[in-house]
Amino acid sequence: MFTPSRMKNLSRITGGVLSVLFLVTPAAFAEASSLSIISLSPGSTVAAKDGLSFKISPSGFEALSYQLTDSFPGSSVSQSNIAGAGNFYWVPSASDVGTHVLTITASNSSGDTAYITQSITVAPAASLSISSLSPGAAIMPGTRFSFTVSASGLTNPSYSVGDSFGGSSVANVVIGAAGNFSWTPDLGQSGDHVITVYARDASGHSASITQTVRVGIGPSLTIALLSPGASVALGTTTTFTVIPTNYAPTAYSVSDNFTGSSVSNSNITTSGLFSWFPQGSDAGVHVLTIKGTVGAFGDSTTTTQTITVVGAGGATQSTLAATSSVASGTSLSVLQAQLAALLAQTKAQSNTTSTASVAPAFTSNLHSGMQSDDVSRLQTLLLQQGFFSGTPSGYYGPQTTTAVKKFQKAHGLDQLGTVGPGTRAALNALSSGSQTAVSSTVSVATSDGYIFKNFMGLGEDSTDGPDVMELQKRLATLGFFSGVPTGTFGPATEASVKKFQKAHGLSAVGYVGSETRAALNK
Repeated sequence: MFTPSRMKNLSRITGGVLSVLFLVTPAAFAEASSLSIISLSPGSTVAAKDGLSFKISPSGFEALSYQLTDSFPGSSVSQSNIAGAGNFYWVPSASDVGTHVLTITASNSSGDTAYITQSITVAPAASLSISSLSPGAAIMPGTRFSFTVSASGLTNPSYSVGDSFGGSSVANVVIGAAGNFSWTPDLGQSGDHVITVYARDASGHSASITQTVRVGIGPSLTIALLSPGASVALGTTTTFTVIPTNYAPTAYSVSDNFTGSSVSNSNITTSGLFSWFPQGSDAGVHVLTIKGTVGAFGDSTTTTQTITVVGAGGATQSTLAATSSVASGTSLSVLQAQLAALLAQTKAQSNTTSTASVAPAFTSNLHSGMQSDDVSRLQTLLLQQGFFSGTPSGYYGPQTTTAVKKFQKAHGLDQLGTVGPGTRAALNALSSGSQTAVSSTVSVATSDGYIFKNFMGLGEDSTDGPDVMELQKRLATLGFFSGVPTGTFGPATEASVKKFQKAHGLSAVGYVGSETRAALNK
Protein backbone atom coordinates (compact mmCIF):
# COMPACT_ATOMS: atom_id res chain seq x y z
CA MET A 1 0.00 0.00 0.00
CA PHE A 2 1.35 3.35 -1.02
CA THR A 3 1.58 5.80 1.74
CA PRO A 4 1.91 9.49 1.01
CA SER A 5 5.62 9.37 1.71
CA ARG A 6 6.05 6.40 -0.63
CA MET A 7 4.02 8.18 -3.26
CA LYS A 8 6.26 11.20 -2.96
CA ASN A 9 9.41 9.07 -3.36
CA LEU A 10 7.93 7.27 -6.36
CA SER A 11 7.14 10.57 -7.91
CA ARG A 12 10.74 11.65 -7.48
CA ILE A 13 12.03 8.43 -9.07
CA THR A 14 9.61 8.57 -11.98
CA GLY A 15 10.46 12.18 -12.75
CA GLY A 16 14.15 11.39 -12.73
CA VAL A 17 13.68 8.48 -15.12
CA LEU A 18 11.60 10.57 -17.46
CA SER A 19 14.23 13.28 -17.42
CA VAL A 20 16.87 10.75 -18.38
CA LEU A 21 14.65 9.46 -21.14
CA PHE A 22 14.16 12.98 -22.52
CA LEU A 23 17.90 13.58 -22.50
CA VAL A 24 18.76 10.32 -24.25
CA THR A 25 16.07 10.25 -26.93
CA PRO A 26 17.27 13.25 -29.09
CA ALA A 27 20.78 11.83 -29.24
CA ALA A 28 19.55 8.37 -30.05
CA PHE A 29 17.48 9.65 -32.97
CA ALA A 30 19.89 12.49 -34.15
CA GLU A 31 20.06 13.35 -37.91
CA ALA A 32 22.95 11.62 -39.80
CA SER A 33 25.94 13.79 -40.89
CA SER A 34 25.63 14.95 -44.54
CA LEU A 35 26.79 17.62 -46.99
CA SER A 36 25.01 19.59 -49.68
CA ILE A 37 26.20 22.00 -52.41
CA ILE A 38 24.61 25.41 -52.65
CA SER A 39 25.14 28.56 -54.78
CA LEU A 40 26.66 26.67 -57.77
CA SER A 41 27.60 29.39 -60.31
CA PRO A 42 27.39 29.65 -63.25
CA GLY A 43 26.20 26.01 -63.19
CA SER A 44 27.47 22.52 -63.77
CA THR A 45 28.85 23.60 -67.17
CA VAL A 46 31.50 26.29 -67.43
CA ALA A 47 33.77 27.55 -70.22
CA ALA A 48 37.52 27.30 -69.81
CA LYS A 49 39.02 30.53 -68.42
CA ASP A 50 35.68 31.38 -66.73
CA GLY A 51 35.38 31.14 -62.95
CA LEU A 52 33.16 28.54 -61.19
CA SER A 53 32.12 28.68 -57.50
CA PHE A 54 29.91 26.91 -54.94
CA LYS A 55 29.61 26.46 -51.17
CA ILE A 56 29.56 23.27 -49.08
CA SER A 57 26.75 23.18 -46.49
CA PRO A 58 27.18 20.51 -43.74
CA SER A 59 24.18 19.02 -41.93
CA GLY A 60 24.14 17.03 -38.66
CA PHE A 61 27.59 18.10 -37.53
CA GLU A 62 30.01 21.00 -37.64
CA ALA A 63 32.67 20.51 -40.31
CA LEU A 64 36.10 21.84 -39.50
CA SER A 65 38.13 20.81 -42.58
CA TYR A 66 37.58 19.79 -46.21
CA GLN A 67 39.47 17.48 -48.55
CA LEU A 68 39.12 17.83 -52.35
CA THR A 69 39.87 15.36 -55.18
CA ASP A 70 39.13 15.33 -58.93
CA SER A 71 38.67 12.32 -61.22
CA PHE A 72 40.00 14.22 -64.28
CA PRO A 73 43.60 13.28 -65.26
CA GLY A 74 45.93 16.26 -65.10
CA SER A 75 43.27 18.49 -63.58
CA SER A 76 44.25 21.96 -62.41
CA VAL A 77 41.95 21.50 -59.37
CA SER A 78 43.89 21.39 -56.08
CA GLN A 79 43.29 21.67 -52.35
CA SER A 80 43.90 25.40 -52.62
CA ASN A 81 40.60 25.79 -54.51
CA ILE A 82 38.53 25.20 -51.36
CA ALA A 83 38.64 27.37 -48.24
CA GLY A 84 38.21 26.34 -44.62
CA ALA A 85 34.59 27.55 -44.60
CA GLY A 86 33.74 25.26 -47.54
CA ASN A 87 33.86 27.97 -50.24
CA PHE A 88 35.05 26.55 -53.60
CA TYR A 89 36.41 28.70 -56.48
CA TRP A 90 38.17 27.51 -59.67
CA VAL A 91 39.12 28.92 -63.07
CA PRO A 92 39.54 25.99 -65.49
CA SER A 93 42.35 26.23 -68.07
CA ALA A 94 42.21 25.11 -71.69
CA SER A 95 43.70 21.74 -70.65
CA ASP A 96 40.72 21.14 -68.31
CA VAL A 97 38.17 20.78 -71.11
CA GLY A 98 36.10 17.66 -70.32
CA THR A 99 34.05 16.22 -67.44
CA HIS A 100 35.31 16.50 -63.86
CA VAL A 101 33.85 14.59 -60.87
CA LEU A 102 34.81 16.51 -57.75
CA THR A 103 34.67 14.71 -54.36
CA ILE A 104 34.56 16.86 -51.22
CA THR A 105 35.03 15.20 -47.81
CA ALA A 106 34.28 17.10 -44.59
CA SER A 107 35.38 16.10 -41.07
CA ASN A 108 35.64 17.44 -37.54
CA SER A 109 37.70 16.75 -34.42
CA SER A 110 35.17 14.18 -33.10
CA GLY A 111 35.82 11.95 -36.11
CA ASP A 112 32.51 12.73 -37.79
CA THR A 113 32.81 12.73 -41.62
CA ALA A 114 30.65 13.14 -44.67
CA TYR A 115 31.31 13.51 -48.39
CA ILE A 116 29.56 14.68 -51.55
CA THR A 117 30.37 14.65 -55.30
CA GLN A 118 29.74 17.29 -57.96
CA SER A 119 30.07 16.74 -61.70
CA ILE A 120 31.44 19.73 -63.66
CA THR A 121 31.72 19.91 -67.47
CA VAL A 122 34.36 22.32 -68.82
CA ALA A 123 33.62 23.57 -72.34
CA PRO A 124 36.27 25.11 -74.67
CA ALA A 125 37.04 28.78 -74.03
CA ALA A 126 35.61 31.46 -76.29
CA SER A 127 37.78 31.88 -79.39
CA LEU A 128 37.95 33.61 -82.76
CA SER A 129 39.23 32.50 -86.14
CA ILE A 130 39.92 34.43 -89.36
CA SER A 131 39.01 33.20 -92.84
CA SER A 132 38.56 34.54 -96.38
CA LEU A 133 41.64 36.81 -96.16
CA SER A 134 41.69 38.88 -99.38
CA PRO A 135 43.78 39.64 -101.36
CA GLY A 136 46.47 38.50 -98.89
CA ALA A 137 48.70 39.69 -96.07
CA ALA A 138 50.53 42.21 -98.30
CA ILE A 139 48.66 44.84 -100.29
CA MET A 140 49.27 48.14 -102.05
CA PRO A 141 47.62 51.42 -100.96
CA GLY A 142 44.20 51.85 -102.51
CA THR A 143 43.49 48.11 -102.40
CA ARG A 144 40.51 46.77 -100.44
CA PHE A 145 41.60 44.42 -97.65
CA SER A 146 39.02 42.11 -96.09
CA PHE A 147 38.50 39.00 -93.96
CA THR A 148 35.79 37.26 -91.94
CA VAL A 149 35.92 36.61 -88.19
CA SER A 150 34.14 33.52 -86.81
CA ALA A 151 33.40 33.17 -83.07
CA SER A 152 33.18 30.01 -80.94
CA GLY A 153 31.85 29.94 -77.39
CA LEU A 154 30.23 33.37 -77.75
CA THR A 155 26.55 34.18 -78.15
CA ASN A 156 25.73 37.06 -80.50
CA PRO A 157 29.05 38.79 -79.89
CA SER A 158 29.79 42.43 -80.64
CA TYR A 159 33.09 43.29 -82.38
CA SER A 160 35.67 46.05 -82.11
CA VAL A 161 39.13 46.52 -83.64
CA GLY A 162 42.49 48.09 -82.83
CA ASP A 163 45.71 48.64 -84.82
CA SER A 164 49.35 48.91 -83.72
CA PHE A 165 50.13 51.34 -86.56
CA GLY A 166 50.51 54.96 -85.45
CA GLY A 167 47.88 57.13 -87.12
CA SER A 168 45.99 54.12 -88.45
CA SER A 169 42.70 54.69 -90.26
CA VAL A 170 41.38 51.35 -88.95
CA ALA A 171 38.30 52.00 -86.76
CA ASN A 172 35.32 50.05 -85.42
CA VAL A 173 33.27 51.03 -88.47
CA VAL A 174 35.36 48.71 -90.68
CA ILE A 175 33.95 45.57 -89.00
CA GLY A 176 30.28 44.61 -89.11
CA ALA A 177 28.01 42.88 -86.60
CA ALA A 178 28.56 39.56 -88.39
CA GLY A 179 32.37 39.83 -88.11
CA ASN A 180 33.03 40.97 -91.69
CA PHE A 181 36.13 43.25 -91.84
CA SER A 182 36.72 45.57 -94.82
CA TRP A 183 39.30 48.38 -95.08
CA THR A 184 40.95 50.34 -97.92
CA PRO A 185 44.23 51.99 -96.80
CA ASP A 186 45.60 55.12 -98.46
CA LEU A 187 49.24 56.06 -99.09
CA GLY A 188 49.63 57.36 -95.56
CA GLN A 189 49.03 53.86 -94.20
CA SER A 190 52.14 52.33 -95.80
CA GLY A 191 53.85 50.02 -93.32
CA ASP A 192 53.08 47.01 -91.12
CA HIS A 193 49.70 46.88 -89.36
CA VAL A 194 48.92 44.42 -86.55
CA ILE A 195 45.11 44.50 -86.48
CA THR A 196 43.44 43.05 -83.36
CA VAL A 197 39.77 42.04 -83.41
CA TYR A 198 37.96 41.88 -80.06
CA ALA A 199 34.64 40.08 -79.43
CA ARG A 200 32.38 40.08 -76.34
CA ASP A 201 28.91 38.76 -75.60
CA ALA A 202 26.20 39.65 -73.07
CA SER A 203 27.39 36.92 -70.69
CA GLY A 204 30.76 38.60 -70.32
CA HIS A 205 32.64 36.06 -72.45
CA SER A 206 35.35 37.60 -74.60
CA ALA A 207 38.08 36.64 -77.09
CA SER A 208 40.53 38.34 -79.44
CA ILE A 209 42.64 37.53 -82.50
CA THR A 210 45.28 39.41 -84.52
CA GLN A 211 45.98 39.69 -88.24
CA THR A 212 49.10 41.32 -89.70
CA VAL A 213 48.99 43.08 -93.06
CA ARG A 214 51.73 45.00 -94.86
CA VAL A 215 50.62 48.05 -96.83
CA GLY A 216 52.99 49.17 -99.59
CA ILE A 217 56.28 47.88 -100.89
CA GLY A 218 58.24 45.72 -98.49
CA PRO A 219 61.89 46.16 -97.54
CA SER A 220 64.45 46.03 -100.33
CA LEU A 221 68.10 46.77 -101.03
CA THR A 222 69.61 48.39 -104.11
CA ILE A 223 73.23 48.84 -105.20
CA ALA A 224 74.36 52.38 -106.00
CA LEU A 225 77.63 54.14 -106.90
CA LEU A 226 79.28 50.96 -108.22
CA SER A 227 82.87 51.92 -109.01
CA PRO A 228 84.68 51.40 -111.30
CA GLY A 229 81.95 49.09 -112.63
CA ALA A 230 80.81 45.49 -112.86
CA SER A 231 84.17 44.52 -114.37
CA VAL A 232 87.36 45.40 -112.52
CA ALA A 233 91.05 44.74 -113.08
CA LEU A 234 93.25 43.19 -110.43
CA GLY A 235 94.87 45.89 -108.32
CA THR A 236 91.78 48.15 -108.50
CA THR A 237 89.56 48.80 -105.51
CA THR A 238 85.85 48.07 -106.04
CA THR A 239 83.31 50.09 -104.09
CA PHE A 240 79.54 50.49 -103.93
CA THR A 241 76.84 51.64 -101.54
CA VAL A 242 73.87 49.54 -100.40
CA ILE A 243 70.70 51.63 -100.14
CA PRO A 244 67.77 50.24 -98.10
CA THR A 245 64.15 50.97 -98.94
CA ASN A 246 61.25 50.78 -96.46
CA TYR A 247 63.39 49.64 -93.55
CA ALA A 248 66.51 50.63 -91.62
CA PRO A 249 69.05 47.80 -91.31
CA THR A 250 71.33 47.92 -88.31
CA ALA A 251 73.92 45.56 -89.80
CA TYR A 252 75.08 44.25 -93.17
CA SER A 253 76.81 41.04 -94.18
CA VAL A 254 78.24 39.88 -97.50
CA SER A 255 78.95 36.45 -98.95
CA ASP A 256 80.55 35.35 -102.23
CA ASN A 257 79.90 32.25 -104.33
CA PHE A 258 83.49 32.35 -105.63
CA THR A 259 85.65 29.56 -104.19
CA GLY A 260 88.54 30.94 -102.17
CA SER A 261 87.27 34.53 -102.43
CA SER A 262 88.97 37.19 -100.33
CA VAL A 263 85.59 38.89 -99.74
CA SER A 264 84.44 38.84 -96.10
CA ASN A 265 82.09 40.76 -93.80
CA SER A 266 84.95 43.13 -93.00
CA ASN A 267 84.52 44.57 -96.51
CA ILE A 268 81.15 46.14 -95.68
CA THR A 269 80.34 48.67 -92.97
CA THR A 270 77.24 48.95 -90.79
CA SER A 271 76.10 51.83 -93.01
CA GLY A 272 76.23 49.70 -96.18
CA LEU A 273 79.53 50.95 -97.69
CA PHE A 274 81.38 48.14 -99.52
CA SER A 275 85.08 48.32 -100.41
CA TRP A 276 87.21 45.46 -101.73
CA PHE A 277 90.71 45.12 -103.18
CA PRO A 278 90.72 41.85 -105.23
CA GLN A 279 93.75 39.61 -104.78
CA GLY A 280 95.53 37.65 -107.51
CA SER A 281 93.49 34.54 -106.76
CA ASP A 282 90.20 36.49 -107.15
CA ALA A 283 90.30 36.60 -110.97
CA GLY A 284 86.90 35.36 -112.13
CA VAL A 285 83.21 36.04 -111.75
CA HIS A 286 81.95 36.82 -108.23
CA VAL A 287 78.27 36.87 -107.28
CA LEU A 288 78.08 38.82 -104.03
CA THR A 289 75.02 38.46 -101.80
CA ILE A 290 74.47 41.41 -99.45
CA LYS A 291 72.08 41.04 -96.52
CA GLY A 292 70.66 43.84 -94.38
CA THR A 293 69.22 42.71 -91.06
CA VAL A 294 66.68 44.23 -88.66
CA GLY A 295 64.57 47.26 -89.46
CA ALA A 296 61.22 49.01 -89.23
CA PHE A 297 59.45 45.91 -90.49
CA GLY A 298 61.50 43.57 -88.33
CA ASP A 299 62.72 41.93 -91.52
CA SER A 300 65.90 41.03 -93.31
CA THR A 301 66.32 41.10 -97.05
CA THR A 302 69.09 40.57 -99.60
CA THR A 303 70.33 41.76 -102.96
CA THR A 304 73.10 40.55 -105.27
CA GLN A 305 75.85 42.17 -107.30
CA THR A 306 77.98 40.41 -109.90
CA ILE A 307 81.59 41.58 -110.25
CA THR A 308 84.02 40.18 -112.79
CA VAL A 309 87.67 40.45 -111.73
CA VAL A 310 89.93 40.51 -114.78
CA GLY A 311 93.52 39.33 -114.43
CA ALA A 312 96.61 40.22 -116.44
CA GLY A 313 95.86 40.54 -120.14
CA GLY A 314 92.15 40.63 -119.44
CA ALA A 315 91.94 36.96 -118.45
CA THR A 316 89.73 35.64 -115.66
CA GLN A 317 90.52 32.56 -113.61
CA SER A 318 88.19 30.48 -115.77
CA THR A 319 90.01 31.69 -118.90
CA LEU A 320 93.40 30.79 -117.44
CA ALA A 321 92.14 27.39 -116.35
CA ALA A 322 90.73 26.66 -119.78
CA THR A 323 93.99 27.70 -121.42
CA SER A 324 96.09 25.51 -119.13
CA SER A 325 93.92 22.51 -119.97
CA VAL A 326 94.88 22.62 -123.66
CA ALA A 327 96.87 19.54 -124.58
CA SER A 328 100.61 20.05 -124.59
CA GLY A 329 100.81 18.73 -128.14
CA THR A 330 98.68 21.52 -129.57
CA SER A 331 100.49 23.73 -132.05
CA LEU A 332 101.34 27.31 -131.12
CA SER A 333 99.04 28.77 -133.74
CA VAL A 334 96.08 26.71 -132.53
CA LEU A 335 96.86 27.63 -128.90
CA GLN A 336 96.99 31.31 -129.82
CA ALA A 337 93.68 31.07 -131.66
CA GLN A 338 92.02 29.33 -128.71
CA LEU A 339 93.38 31.91 -126.26
CA ALA A 340 92.19 34.77 -128.49
CA ALA A 341 88.71 33.21 -128.64
CA LEU A 342 88.59 32.84 -124.84
CA LEU A 343 89.70 36.43 -124.30
CA ALA A 344 87.09 37.66 -126.79
CA GLN A 345 84.41 35.68 -124.93
CA THR A 346 85.53 37.20 -121.61
CA LYS A 347 85.39 40.70 -123.09
CA ALA A 348 81.92 40.05 -124.47
CA GLN A 349 80.72 38.81 -121.08
CA SER A 350 82.21 41.89 -119.44
CA ASN A 351 80.45 44.18 -121.92
CA THR A 352 77.18 42.33 -121.38
CA THR A 353 77.50 42.71 -117.61
CA SER A 354 78.25 46.41 -117.92
CA THR A 355 75.28 46.95 -120.22
CA ALA A 356 72.97 45.04 -117.90
CA SER A 357 74.02 47.23 -114.98
CA VAL A 358 72.81 50.41 -116.69
CA ALA A 359 69.64 51.65 -115.03
CA PRO A 360 66.47 51.60 -117.17
CA ALA A 361 65.26 54.97 -118.46
CA PHE A 362 62.44 56.93 -116.84
CA THR A 363 59.48 56.70 -119.23
CA SER A 364 56.51 58.04 -117.26
CA ASN A 365 55.63 61.22 -115.39
CA LEU A 366 56.09 61.14 -111.62
CA HIS A 367 54.39 63.35 -109.07
CA SER A 368 53.59 63.78 -105.38
CA GLY A 369 51.46 61.02 -103.84
CA MET A 370 52.76 58.23 -106.11
CA GLN A 371 54.39 55.07 -104.82
CA SER A 372 56.29 52.83 -107.22
CA ASP A 373 59.67 51.35 -108.14
CA ASP A 374 60.24 54.33 -110.49
CA VAL A 375 59.93 56.69 -107.53
CA SER A 376 62.44 54.56 -105.60
CA ARG A 377 64.87 54.75 -108.56
CA LEU A 378 64.30 58.51 -108.77
CA GLN A 379 65.13 58.92 -105.08
CA THR A 380 68.23 56.72 -105.41
CA LEU A 381 69.52 58.75 -108.37
CA LEU A 382 68.82 62.07 -106.63
CA LEU A 383 70.60 60.71 -103.53
CA GLN A 384 73.65 59.83 -105.62
CA GLN A 385 73.68 63.34 -107.09
CA GLY A 386 73.37 65.04 -103.71
CA PHE A 387 69.83 66.42 -104.09
CA PHE A 388 68.00 63.92 -101.85
CA SER A 389 69.07 63.37 -98.23
CA GLY A 390 66.53 60.80 -97.06
CA THR A 391 66.24 57.04 -97.45
CA PRO A 392 64.62 55.91 -100.73
CA SER A 393 61.15 54.62 -99.84
CA GLY A 394 59.33 54.53 -103.18
CA TYR A 395 56.84 57.11 -101.91
CA TYR A 396 56.80 60.55 -103.60
CA GLY A 397 56.36 62.89 -100.63
CA PRO A 398 57.40 66.47 -99.75
CA GLN A 399 61.08 65.53 -99.38
CA THR A 400 61.16 64.07 -102.90
CA THR A 401 59.35 67.13 -104.29
CA THR A 402 61.99 69.41 -102.76
CA ALA A 403 64.82 67.25 -104.15
CA VAL A 404 63.29 67.32 -107.65
CA LYS A 405 63.03 71.12 -107.50
CA LYS A 406 66.72 71.35 -106.59
CA PHE A 407 67.57 69.05 -109.49
CA GLN A 408 65.45 71.13 -111.88
CA LYS A 409 67.08 74.36 -110.69
CA ALA A 410 70.54 72.89 -111.27
CA HIS A 411 69.56 71.90 -114.83
CA GLY A 412 67.84 75.17 -115.73
CA LEU A 413 64.36 73.58 -115.72
CA ASP A 414 61.14 74.98 -114.33
CA GLN A 415 61.08 74.17 -110.62
CA LEU A 416 57.72 72.35 -110.58
CA GLY A 417 58.67 69.52 -108.25
CA THR A 418 57.16 66.97 -110.65
CA VAL A 419 58.93 64.79 -113.20
CA GLY A 420 57.78 65.61 -116.73
CA PRO A 421 59.42 65.10 -120.16
CA GLY A 422 62.20 67.69 -119.64
CA THR A 423 63.15 66.39 -116.20
CA ARG A 424 62.98 62.77 -117.44
CA ALA A 425 65.45 63.62 -120.20
CA ALA A 426 67.88 65.13 -117.67
CA LEU A 427 67.47 62.14 -115.35
CA ASN A 428 67.97 59.63 -118.16
CA ALA A 429 71.19 61.38 -119.16
CA LEU A 430 72.48 60.65 -115.67
CA SER A 431 71.22 57.07 -115.45
CA SER A 432 72.33 56.03 -118.97
CA GLY A 433 75.73 54.86 -117.76
CA SER A 434 77.63 57.93 -118.93
CA GLN A 435 79.17 58.34 -115.50
CA THR A 436 82.50 56.55 -115.23
CA ALA A 437 85.20 56.12 -112.67
CA VAL A 438 87.53 59.00 -111.85
CA SER A 439 90.48 58.94 -114.20
CA SER A 440 93.69 57.78 -112.57
CA THR A 441 95.72 60.14 -114.81
CA VAL A 442 94.36 63.26 -113.13
CA SER A 443 95.96 64.32 -109.89
CA VAL A 444 94.04 66.64 -107.55
CA ALA A 445 95.86 68.73 -104.99
CA THR A 446 93.97 69.99 -101.95
CA SER A 447 96.73 71.81 -100.17
CA ASP A 448 94.23 74.27 -98.66
CA GLY A 449 92.67 71.39 -96.70
CA TYR A 450 89.05 72.58 -97.24
CA ILE A 451 86.53 69.70 -97.37
CA PHE A 452 83.35 70.14 -99.45
CA LYS A 453 80.27 68.57 -97.83
CA ASN A 454 77.26 70.30 -99.42
CA PHE A 455 75.55 70.47 -102.79
CA MET A 456 76.34 73.54 -104.93
CA GLY A 457 74.60 74.76 -108.06
CA LEU A 458 73.47 77.83 -110.03
CA GLY A 459 72.15 80.68 -107.89
CA GLU A 460 73.82 79.69 -104.62
CA ASP A 461 76.08 82.18 -102.88
CA SER A 462 78.12 82.79 -99.75
CA THR A 463 75.04 83.57 -97.66
CA ASP A 464 74.80 79.82 -97.00
CA GLY A 465 78.47 79.48 -96.11
CA PRO A 466 81.95 79.63 -97.68
CA ASP A 467 81.44 76.60 -99.98
CA VAL A 468 81.06 78.51 -103.29
CA MET A 469 83.98 80.83 -102.55
CA GLU A 470 86.21 77.88 -101.63
CA LEU A 471 85.02 76.02 -104.75
CA GLN A 472 86.05 78.89 -106.98
CA LYS A 473 89.43 79.11 -105.24
CA ARG A 474 89.98 75.36 -105.65
CA LEU A 475 89.01 75.42 -109.33
CA ALA A 476 91.27 78.42 -109.92
CA THR A 477 94.19 76.60 -108.27
CA LEU A 478 93.57 73.59 -110.51
CA GLY A 479 93.34 75.74 -113.63
CA PHE A 480 89.63 75.37 -114.34
CA PHE A 481 88.42 78.80 -113.15
CA SER A 482 89.96 82.04 -114.52
CA GLY A 483 87.73 84.67 -112.93
CA VAL A 484 87.84 86.39 -109.57
CA PRO A 485 86.25 84.34 -106.75
CA THR A 486 83.02 86.10 -105.77
CA GLY A 487 81.20 83.53 -103.68
CA THR A 488 78.30 83.42 -106.17
CA PHE A 489 77.66 80.31 -108.32
CA GLY A 490 77.04 81.82 -111.76
CA PRO A 491 77.50 80.67 -115.39
CA ALA A 492 81.29 81.04 -115.22
CA THR A 493 81.46 78.79 -112.17
CA GLU A 494 79.11 76.30 -113.83
CA ALA A 495 81.34 76.16 -116.91
CA SER A 496 84.40 75.63 -114.72
CA VAL A 497 82.69 72.80 -112.83
CA LYS A 498 81.84 71.11 -116.15
CA LYS A 499 85.49 71.32 -117.24
CA PHE A 500 86.56 69.79 -113.93
CA GLN A 501 83.99 67.00 -114.28
CA LYS A 502 85.05 66.15 -117.85
CA ALA A 503 88.69 66.03 -116.77
CA HIS A 504 87.80 63.56 -114.04
CA GLY A 505 85.60 61.30 -116.14
CA LEU A 506 82.42 62.54 -114.46
CA SER A 507 79.17 63.46 -116.11
CA ALA A 508 79.45 67.18 -116.99
CA VAL A 509 76.27 68.35 -115.27
CA GLY A 510 77.65 71.67 -114.03
CA TYR A 511 76.64 71.33 -110.40
CA VAL A 512 78.51 69.80 -107.47
CA GLY A 513 76.98 66.52 -106.32
CA SER A 514 78.41 63.71 -104.23
CA GLU A 515 80.78 62.34 -106.90
CA THR A 516 82.13 65.77 -107.79
CA ARG A 517 82.64 66.55 -104.10
CA ALA A 518 84.56 63.28 -103.71
CA ALA A 519 86.86 64.27 -106.58
CA LEU A 520 87.36 67.77 -105.16
CA ASN A 521 88.15 66.40 -101.71
CA LYS A 522 90.88 64.02 -102.91
